[in-house]
Parts: sequence; C-alpha cells; structure tokens
Amino acid sequence: MIVLKVGGTVVGSDLGELRNAVIVLALSSVAFATSACPEKGPAQKAGEKIDKAVDKTKDAAQDATK
Repeated sequence: MIVLKVGGTVVGSDLGELRNAVIVLALSSVAFATSACPEKGPAQKAGEKIDKAVDKTKDAAQDATK
C-alpha cells in the first residue's frame, strides 16, 4: 500500500487493485479483438472479387508486354 499525506489527510492506494483492474481491462480487450465474425459479408466477398479481377488484369497486361 502506498500512503500519501496531502494537507494533513492521509490518502492510501492499493496497487494490487490497480494491477487487477489493468489485467481485467487487458484481457477484455483481447477477448473483444479476437471475437470477430468468422463469416465473410457481402462487401468483403465483393472486395475479394475486385482484387482477383485487378490481379488478372495486371497479369494480362504483363503478358502482353513480353
């Protein structure tokens, strides 16, 4: 425990409680970040199709310049 005297008043703080709060916050953040939806939505599917089309176009352009 840390004891601090401020203007005649003794203020105490338990670092164990702070440590526990930080641990809970960190674990909650990790759990939230890793709970992404495993299914692909329509926007993601459309984006992947666009990416494939762009890649095919690049490949075709490179083949044409050879």
